[in-house]
Amino acid sequence: MKSYTQDFFRKHSNRKSPGRKSSNSGFTLLEVLVVALAIGSLSAIAAPSC
Repeated sequence: MKSYTQDFFRKHSNRKSPGRKSSNSGFTLLEVLVVALAIGSLSAIAAPSC
């Protein structure tokens, strides 16, 4: 039995957004925000509370 996520990504992975260039170089805004959130969370945990 196939999982839902594998089926979803197989169906939608070849779609291209109308506003997006055909080149896949660079990062999307969502990827940058996720990385910034992860770094912020880790630094808040690691910083000593004064």
